[in-house]
Amino acid sequence: MAEFRGFPKAAVTFYEELVRNNEKAWFEAHKSEYQQDVIAPAQQFVLAMGERLKILSPTIIADTRLNGSGSIFRIYRDTRFSSDKSPYKPFLGI
Repeated sequence: MAEFRGFPKAAVTFYEELVRNNEKAWFEAHKSEYQQDVIAPAQQFVLAMGERLKILSPTIIADTRLNGSGSIFRIYRDTRFSSDKSPYKPFLGI
């Protein structure tokens, strides 16, 4: 079974900072924190929950890809039709 140890406090801190600094330059400077503190635990969560959910529904697919096709939503917002042009979502979607 895949092991999920939870999300670190640094993940919450990352999103708190992102709310205050929702711009490309800030995100690029903190992308490694995003990968380590948010994405890595999110992938562990998807794998662990996927194994458990297969017991209930054998056709479930737990997909850790980050390209928009997997179980983890992209951080990038679609701003084309929104009055809010901030480029990043200030939350994790799974």
